Amino acid sequence: MKKLVSLMLSLVMVCSMSVSVFAAPVVRGFSDVPKSHWAYTSIMEMVEQGLFAGTTAPDANGIGYFDVNGKMTRGAFLTVIARTLFANELSSMNTSSPWYANAYNLCVKNGIISETECKLDAMEGVMTREELAKVLVRAVPY
Repeated sequence: MKKLVSLMLSLVMVCSMSVSVFAAPVVRGFSDVPKSHWAYTSIMEMVEQGLFAGTTAPDANGIGYFDVNGKMTRGAFLTVIARTLFANELSSMNTSSPWYANAYNLCVKNGIISETECKLDAMEGVMTREELAKVLVRAVPY
């Protein structure tokens, strides 16, 4: 339970940062997140756990772009939740279009969100605090 609370707090801390999904080369860092950045350690821990990948695929040197000052979309946040709670099922699914569709569908299937509250075509929008709170409360039992 302590690990889950720690993970959820980390998610909330970085919820204003943008993430995207790339089954890309290993990320070694981000051009917009220097080691001196206040969230560098947390961001890189999340990358190592496979929860974050940045908004662009890493270049040949493993450097991508994180968009550290961007806003987190619903699709990005649900992808992080799905990677956290349903990693095995998510990894066994075929690549989807849009990139967040599998995560969205898993979250709907498992009651993390409902299709009436949040439609697939609304995933590109910025995640609100209210939506974030609902998702986190529903994720706690997992």
